[in-house]
Amino acid sequence: MKFNRQSYLNTRRDAWVEINLDAIEKNILELKKYAHEGAKVLAVVKADAYGHGSVMITPTLLASGVYMLGVASIDEAMQLRENKITAPILVLGAAPVWAFDCAAENDISLSLFLPEHIEACKLTYERTGIKNKVHVKLDTGMNRIGVSRENAVDLIKKVQQCDFIELKGTINAKMHSGDYINIAGVTGTKRIIDIISLLDGNTRRYFCLLDSACDNTVTNAS
Repeated sequence: MKFNRQSYLNTRRDAWVEINLDAIEKNILELKKYAHEGAKVLAVVKADAYGHGSVMITPTLLASGVYMLGVASIDEAMQLRENKITAPILVLGAAPVWAFDCAAENDISLSLFLPEHIEACKLTYERTGIKNKVHVKLDTGMNRIGVSRENAVDLIKKVQQCDFIELKGTINAKMHSGDYINIAGVTGTKRIIDIISLLDGNTRRYFCLLDSACDNTVTNAS
């Protein structure tokens, strides 16, 4: 039994987690090797970065080349902002419409996938004079949240016509689990390509976000 501990440990509990920041940096650099030239990396730091400590590891993520941070809720995004993290943040989950003002005022991007989200953005702009930054969230098979493939193009074009919204792109969650990655992952990617193919040339500047566990079977969705 040890009767002392390293001086840098800010805890009095009997158990703690030590995170290797060098390993995180190496992992980010390795992932970037597989990304297309000019592609930007979003690091998901929801649920306190899955126990790694979102506020503590974010400086390492950003210094390693991460461009944007993904969180599950407005509260998680605000925790980063309150700790002076100014990098772009995207709320991956469904934010309540009454929190849209907070998102706009703190430069937090939202996932948009319902008509009422558009109305909420309009009301936020009328109250604050700030445009909500949004990513249209696509449902490519997980059937949790997101606009369906059948309605995606119409919703994207409708958002584009709104002068009170700043449309940043589209986002999707790759649908896969274990041995089903090749079947479900490729199916989900095909649905994205189907949506992109229906957009006109001026609306094809959107990007889709895939998770790091996905394979590289489909490498070009342009």
